[in-house]
Amino acid sequence: MEALISASERVIAHKHGGESLRALCAEIEAALSVVGGTAVAQEDLDPIEAAAISLWNESVAIRGSDLETVVRLRGTALMMLHMVANQVAGSSSSAQVCARILTIAVATGRAYHEFGETDNADMAFELAAKYAQDETEEPHYSNDKVAKESAMLLNYRAEILWRKNQSNVAFHLMNRACNTRFIEKLTIREIEVIAETCKNLAAISEKKTDSVQWLKICLNLLLGLIPTPKTEARKTQILLLLASEYYQLDSLDIADTIVTQLLNETEGLIALSAFLIKFKILDKRQVQDPESYSAACKLLQERVVLVNAKEEAINLLFTILHLIAPHSTPDALKLADWLLAQNESIPEKASLFERVFLVKIHLLASPTSKIVKEEALESVKAVIRTIGVAGNVSSNGSSCAQMIVWRSGINAMNEHRYQDAIDWLNVALKLVTGAANDDRNSASIQLKLALACGAFVLNSLYWN
Repeated sequence: MEALISASERVIAHKHGGESLRALCAEIEAALSVVGGTAVAQEDLDPIEAAAISLWNESVAIRGSDLETVVRLRGTALMMLHMVANQVAGSSSSAQVCARILTIAVATGRAYHEFGETDNADMAFELAAKYAQDETEEPHYSNDKVAKESAMLLNYRAEILWRKNQSNVAFHLMNRACNTRFIEKLTIREIEVIAETCKNLAAISEKKTDSVQWLKICLNLLLGLIPTPKTEARKTQILLLLASEYYQLDSLDIADTIVTQLLNETEGLIALSAFLIKFKILDKRQVQDPESYSAACKLLQERVVLVNAKEEAINLLFTILHLIAPHSTPDALKLADWLLAQNESIPEKASLFERVFLVKIHLLASPTSKIVKEEALESVKAVIRTIGVAGNVSSNGSSCAQMIVWRSGINAMNEHRYQDAIDWLNVALKLVTGAANDDRNSASIQLKLALACGAFVLNSLYWN
């Protein structure tokens, strides 16, 4: 006991640059383990409690600059206050003591968690749980401060236990945290913190059903907030994540219902993301009717504006184009032209034209294209003719397009469709740019073309 009191008094007298607080903490913790549950006189408890408060205040002062020291100071302060509280249990001040230690224990557990010491975090949270109850073991949540800290405690413990694969307990604790008696006493910021925890746990969940459950808890919390642009944006983001998870669970009707809601209420990137899921649903349902895709494409053009769109949005649209093309290539091509038309006057038009040019060549030359070969060939030629009229393509761009068409010719040869191979390789020759490496490319194409012509003649003679 003397060692504990001595160390406590030195903490109280501590000044910056003096004895290391972390060294004193280690000394105090060692002394506490010796004292254990031994009865302590009231006059000896006062310096211990004062030292604990001093350690806590110091941890607040340096918060954000030295997390390891913050963790050590708070952990020691919590142990000291817990010992003092055990010595005075049953006094008239026990409710105030419980509320104070509850706050400190929750903050200490969070600090441990941020520092990566999850076991110590869990111990702090378990201790906090004891102080969320009074001597009758009944929660005294009528105290607003206790109710707030109890809700945040349940939130943090749920997160830690989920990461320890104790999923049932984690869900139980989070559902308790979302109980009305807690939520009505929390600030908007505190509710947003709990909602963010649920979103993060959904992101790391291995089972899609668990992810859905976390997202639904998150959504329910956000739905209870007063609508603001910020909360509405978060709700639409969670709805989009839910639609994606339900799609992956093959709950296509639920996913489609959520997507329809998003398409009616949102615009921009969220709406474009919702359209992507919409087309994925059509694809998974094996919808073959091109009209279904045409109707969705028309709605997309009405709901989304992509003028000066960011890279993420353009990439998303290109993903949609490739998804649509096997079912309705003409609609995919129309969307590509629509993107160009919207960006007719932007400074980056040349770069965008080249990207759209390559996408259209790829869609038309793809084996999954629904356009008949003759039409596909003519369409590719038409796309090539837009060079110099609608925009220009770099040598690298032409080489990429040439490679796409050349590959179609090679695939046709491998499948013994020699006339198709000849047609595609002739188109590939149209993409020779005159650049330094074109001689080699041109020679390679001409060699393949000669082989295809020879094979075609031999094949014709054999069958005739």
